[in-house]
Amino acid sequence: MKIFFTLIVFACFTFVAAAQENIGEKSPVPESNGNDDSSNALMAEFQKLAEQWRLAYDSKDAKNLIPLYAENSEYISAHVNGYIARGLDAVIKNFQKGIDGGGFLDTIEVLSITSSCNIAAVVTRYTGTAGGRKVDGRNLLVWKMIDGKWLVVTHMTAVRE
Repeated sequence: MKIFFTLIVFACFTFVAAAQENIGEKSPVPESNGNDDSSNALMAEFQKLAEQWRLAYDSKDAKNLIPLYAENSEYISAHVNGYIARGLDAVIKNFQKGIDGGGFLDTIEVLSITSSCNIAAVVTRYTGTAGGRKVDGRNLLVWKMIDGKWLVVTHMTAVRE
């Protein structure tokens, strides 16, 4: 299963890089597969989840992010020792470190969604503050429907430095 998620991450990483180059362009809409209503509903659902994530992070207590992550989640970032934090405790501990360092998010915007069955790959753009300076970047989040709820299983961040 980890191989499947890793493949999704690598396949979507190209999407993240392309999104970084198109900052001034209008955000893309997810492919509709002929059903605009379901695409719009999915976009609204993940934009709501992104805003929940932002509010939880900005609460200054990373434990508020716990309801959004699967127990076996992983966080991939150049700011993580070894580039990957594995397991919910390690992920939350990493986010708390960022919060304690002055991390704050102003906005999160869903750029694209690719989904199939109970898996969704969501690319977002964010703006905020880190270490006292303004930052922006992209996230690739792989969400999985678990017990009727979308939970993050893989979260990868690319910050423009």
